[in-house]
Amino acid sequence: MKIKMKNFKKESGITLVALIITIIVLLILAMVSIRLVMNGGIIGKAENTTKTYSDEEIGEQLKLAYAEYQMSQYTGTPVNIQAKLQEIYGQDTTAELKNGKLKATINGKVYQYDVNSGKSGEYVDPINYGTKTKETIAPGDDITIGGTEKFKVFSVSNSEIKAMPYYNLKLDSNPMRQATEEEADSAGTRSFSESVYWIQGEDEIDMSDSRNNIQQYIDKYKITLVNMGVEKLTVRVAKNSELSVSGITNDMRNPGKKGGFWIGSCPSYTSENMYDIESGGYIGNTGFNINQYGVRAIIIIQK
Repeated sequence: MKIKMKNFKKESGITLVALIITIIVLLILAMVSIRLVMNGGIIGKAENTTKTYSDEEIGEQLKLAYAEYQMSQYTGTPVNIQAKLQEIYGQDTTAELKNGKLKATINGKVYQYDVNSGKSGEYVDPINYGTKTKETIAPGDDITIGGTEKFKVFSVSNSEIKAMPYYNLKLDSNPMRQATEEEADSAGTRSFSESVYWIQGEDEIDMSDSRNNIQQYIDKYKITLVNMGVEKLTVRVAKNSELSVSGITNDMRNPGKKGGFWIGSCPSYTSENMYDIESGGYIGNTGFNINQYGVRAIIIIQK
């Protein structure tokens, strides 16, 4: 009997150790399982896969809707793209085809199909307002376009935002762009015009006149910004009347503090001078045919 008791105790001891090991293994497996089902694991990957598929599916539907619209132009019965998408995604869906881009709002998200490039996906605003939004941006804040073009906001109203580029245009670049800080001191110097051609008030100069030496570059710069995806945008020279009012600081007039530039105003009807902004942000004026000031256009973003 004593021998049997000893064997029994030995067997019981082994079973207890095995039980403890089993519990430890189960705890480890449980921890691994919990990690797998967290957002970064199986469920998270499944959600990402679902979203990717959904975005791709919507992109394909935009392409199909546009293709049907294009074909219908030759049949005499044009297809309404918005109505077509509403049949699939509901009556809240909106769609607009403009400047070679089909933009649609589906389930609260904005998607875009670029007709020329064939690319589609969720729309990303090319204008970066930093920590602000279009509704909360204020004078003195910075915005960027396309990740490269930097501006200082100097005026905000209920309908529009006016902003000044940090640097003059780099006129010999393709595509047109702002100069870098290293290039800025010498970038974009041009005389304003070859002759005195203005006959109206200081802010009514005809910027389309062929004797104007800077408007051509401003027009090209607008194309650059539009190609970056910006919509509802005006690009033009600044005017003395909008840069000389109370609240517009030197930093807002020339935020980069690099290079002087022309603005589209003259001190008087008969003057042979044009207004300019100095590198320090001060308003000055000099001879219209002096070839030492840069070209810099303000942008006006419609809200």
